[in-house]
Amino acid sequence: MVIRHSETLKREYRILLLDYPEGFVEVNTDDAKQLGIRDGQRIRLCAANASAVSTARVTPEVRSGTIFVPYFLHDLEKQILGAIGDGSSLVPVRVEKEAA
Repeated sequence: MVIRHSETLKREYRILLLDYPEGFVEVNTDDAKQLGIRDGQRIRLCAANASAVSTARVTPEVRSGTIFVPYFLHDLEKQILGAIGDGSSLVPVRVEKEAA
C-alpha cells in the first residue's frame, strides 16, 4: 500500500500542521517519557553523519523504539539522508532534546 497518495492521510496531516506548523516527528509516548521530551518540544535527530531539528509529536501511534518522519518533510529528510538518500530505507537515529 502506498500511503503517499492517500487523500485521507493528506487531510489528517494538514490538520496536524495547524498544531505543528513547522512540521513534526512522531515519537512514542513511552520513549518520550524516558527521554524527558514533551509534545511540541524541539528535538534533534542525530544520524551517523548528519543531524536535524524538528518538533516532537508525542503519540502512542508509533511503535516504541522508532520514530516516524512524515513523507512531506523533505528538508528534514535531506538533512538526515543527504543528497543521495531516497527516503525508502530505515535510518538509525538518536533522539535528543534540542538545547534552548
